[in-house]
Formats: sequence, structure tokens, C-alpha cells
Amino acid sequence: EPVIREASYLAEQDNAEGINAIHIRDALERRFYRSDWANQQRLQMIRDKKIILPLTGEAVGQITILSVSNFGDVQIGFPARLTCEWSMGKPGFSSIHREAKLAGSILTKGELTVQKRLESLFAKKYPFAAHISYTAEQTYGKVDGDSASLALFYCVLSALSEVPIRQDIAITGSLSQLGDIQPIGGVNEKIEGFFESCLITGLT
Repeated sequence: EPVIREASYLAEQDNAEGINAIHIRDALERRFYRSDWANQQRLQMIRDKKIILPLTGEAVGQITILSVSNFGDVQIGFPARLTCEWSMGKPGFSSIHREAKLAGSILTKGELTVQKRLESLFAKKYPFAAHISYTAEQTYGKVDGDSASLALFYCVLSALSEVPIRQDIAITGSLSQLGDIQPIGGVNEKIEGFFESCLITGLT
């Protein structure tokens, strides 16, 4: 076990006869510090406004989503900005992540579920008469999971209706074809990551 090996090394540095609770705690804290480095870099980019993350006010076709990523030995939650635009033309839906081949299969499933839910609500008699595109902004690696599908549904409705969405409320949850909101994982990490970002941009 890596924690035991690191605690053993720390005990040796202390000239201790064996490993004690202090060495275990120190080993765990060191592992978290190393794994949390990427998250601290992301938070610094929010401070420097290199990541655009409006967490106050209202906006049309824009919503704050919550994601989780594995950084080494820990799972870190963080918010991101989901945007949606629509135009007249060939009816349909464009996922920029999917077209750029950055969408995992579960993300694609969630997006398609949202599309079918919208078509079920608004295209029973006539085809969906708009082209809709959407993406999670400033995410550059492969993205997966369906926990942003509920937020995507709200974001599309906001764009079509021009009704603004509060930006200081983050959304996470999976949407079913029937409109049910389904549970997701990583809730604690998502809340912690959102709160850390809100501390930087200002609490409302």
C-alpha cells in the first residue's frame, strides 16, 4: 500500500521505532497536496480571469454545471460554463464536444436523451424547426458522464425562450427521456469545488 510505504519512509526520517498515527496522517496530507496541484492551478486561473466563470447575475443560454475529475489519488469537483446557441436552418442538434471527438459515450448518451426529450415536448406534430449547438466552455480534454444532461436541458430552454438563468446556482443531475431527474455521483466533491470557486468570484 503506497500510504504505508510513504509513512514508513517518514518514520525512518524521524528515527522512529515504527509507524504511528502522525506518520500516516502526514503521508495522507502529502498525497493530497501532490494530487491537488492541478486543482490549485485551475483555481488560480479563475483568480487571474483566465477561466471565464461568471457565478453572479443572470444570462440567457448559459448555465453553471458541476463536474468531477480524478487527479492522482483524489477526486476533485469543479464548475464549468455550459453555453447554448440556436439558429434557423437545418433542424437538429450539434454537440461541439461530440463533433470534435472529445465526448465520451456516456456523455453522448446523455446529450441524445436531452434531444429526444425536447423532441418529445416540442416536435410531436412538426419537426424541430431550429438548429441548436452547445458545449462546455474551456474544457480541452475528453469529457464523459451524463450528469450535465439536466443542465443542458435547462440551457436549451433558456436559449429558445430568452429567459435568463441565475449564474450563482450550479446544476448537476441526469435527465431521463420521460423527464425524470436521476441521481449522480461525486456530490460532495462537486459541492466543495463549486464553493471554492464561489469564494474566489464572490459569494451571493
